[in-house]
Amino acid sequence: MKKSILLFCVIAASLPAFAEIKMPAIFGDNMVLQRGKPACIWGKSDAKSKIEVQFGSNKAHAKADKDGNWKLYLKPMKADKNAKQLKVFENGKEEKSFNNVLVGEVWVLSGQSNMEYPVSGWNPKNPDAENVKKRANYPLMRSIKLVGCSARGPQSDVISASKGWRVTTPECVLSYSAVGFNFAEIIMKDIDVPVAIIDTSLGGSKMCAWIPSEYMNKDEYLAPQYKNFLKALEAYDYKKALETYNADMKKYTENVKAGKKLRRPRQPLPDSPYSQQATFSGLYNARISPIGGYTARGVLWYQGESDSNLKAEQFTSQLEKIVDSWRALWNDKSLWFLQVQLTSFETSANWPEARKGQFDAAKSIKNCGIVNIIDLGDKKDIHPLNKKDVGKRLANLALRKVYKKKAPNFNTSYASCKFDGSKATLKLDRECSNEKVSLEGEMRGIEVKVDGKWVAPKSAKLQGNKLVVSADSKIEGVRYLWKNWANDDVCLFNSSKVPVFPFIFETK
Repeated sequence: MKKSILLFCVIAASLPAFAEIKMPAIFGDNMVLQRGKPACIWGKSDAKSKIEVQFGSNKAHAKADKDGNWKLYLKPMKADKNAKQLKVFENGKEEKSFNNVLVGEVWVLSGQSNMEYPVSGWNPKNPDAENVKKRANYPLMRSIKLVGCSARGPQSDVISASKGWRVTTPECVLSYSAVGFNFAEIIMKDIDVPVAIIDTSLGGSKMCAWIPSEYMNKDEYLAPQYKNFLKALEAYDYKKALETYNADMKKYTENVKAGKKLRRPRQPLPDSPYSQQATFSGLYNARISPIGGYTARGVLWYQGESDSNLKAEQFTSQLEKIVDSWRALWNDKSLWFLQVQLTSFETSANWPEARKGQFDAAKSIKNCGIVNIIDLGDKKDIHPLNKKDVGKRLANLALRKVYKKKAPNFNTSYASCKFDGSKATLKLDRECSNEKVSLEGEMRGIEVKVDGKWVAPKSAKLQGNKLVVSADSKIEGVRYLWKNWANDDVCLFNSSKVPVFPFIFETK
């Protein structure tokens, strides 16, 4: 008997040890795979293991490297509303499976609080929440919210995937990104395929947090700031910062009990002297790196409030770094980026510069677009309630530019200005030259630059689609809606009743 036991132990010890296959949280029940592109699947297993992934009749194989890492691609598929199981085999043995998987359109959401803003709203006056809840029984719409604090290096997985992939129901939809839901609803119904939204957004986040470290020195504005961050990081004493925080929290709690309204102290991060929203590369490492490669159609980007101190060219440059680095991570030069331009808001920051930076980036980057929402702002609230129209405008932009469908045009802009003494003539962008621009109410929001100062024009009128502006002396510049709070001055609209983009033109 003892010999038999000994022989069993020897045989068992000689057999290969099978570790459970590990895959990032982006893979789960109810997920959607992108149609029309090779679907990237990856994970970790035993070293040198033979991996096979099956999705219906679609199969792909890979061999894990010496560290157990593997990646493979399923062949491009057509959209499929019929749920299937995705199975993962290691050395011929089924080790993992995901249920209720569809094939359709996948979009990554990112940016700051106006993208994160949920259907339920952070404002009890939100008028659309109950309407959404009543109709949001959509088996073909899926959503996942990824959570990850700032990280110093690229992570292989997120800290949390909230509740994982969710099928859209009235019970869960209130926690969805409001912009994301309204976008997905229109896309799903119009092109009649499953739609998935992957929400990575975080309120208050700056662009530098979404850019990988290797891109910092490629930006002349970021490079010196990144150098200062590294110096601060080297001198950072987390233990001391935590002691200070605990003392401040004690005082804060005592003051709150006494009825005083104070700002809550910021809890320090273990590996950064900055907040997670401002830590260089932190959110890229924690939220984007773990999903980089999950095949998608594109990114919806709504950010800019936290970077509205930048000059337009600085803003554009950083946004270009985000697009370049994310496309490199996804290994997809065609990955779409559709962004939302900042709306109107009464603030001391320089939102017109940020809007121009956003607009210029959209025009300079291939497969990039932008929607104008300058008429949807709230003078006193940086989080305006109307997210329905934001999602709608993004969806129509996607339908026109990405899916080549007929949809209202939300991209009317003046692209050139001819200066002729005391007169200036502006022409529309060639892409929207057939649009009909109309004036609602009196002409307003237009200024001319004369003798170095911005003043009201002598006249401003539409001649067909041309905008002709005159002054009493030589015009050095023309601008429209060049102010933080601009709602009251919006007067030029296209045939879809969407405002013409704000603009500024100056002589050299």
